[in-house]
Amino acid sequence: MPDFILAPDYVFDENPQYLTLVSQFENGAEQRRAKRANAITEYRLIYKNRSQDDLDTVTTLFNAKKGALTSFTWTHPISGATKTVRFKEDSLVYSNTNYLIYNFEFSLIEVA
Repeated sequence: MPDFILAPDYVFDENPQYLTLVSQFENGAEQRRAKRANAITEYRLIYKNRSQDDLDTVTTLFNAKKGALTSFTWTHPISGATKTVRFKEDSLVYSNTNYLIYNFEFSLIEVA
């Protein structure tokens, strides 16, 4: 069972990323090569008007994984596939919009 299953609001962003290394030579030519064979996907998850329980679910996981330090499994909300991801950043920002109602968003990066 995945470590994190809290479904985000729709729409959420998916951003596949390749890492291309570029070497430039003195004559102006350049050589390009892929650092990895497959894309690594970043997922931007948005949660609006969520309960204290939903915020607690995210903050508990964030603190347990020490931000971006440790990876965990997550269920993609559309495909249902289990992905190994980590938080992109070491900080988590949320806002209180009403009594015990919160908005928060964060990015997950797929781990190769």
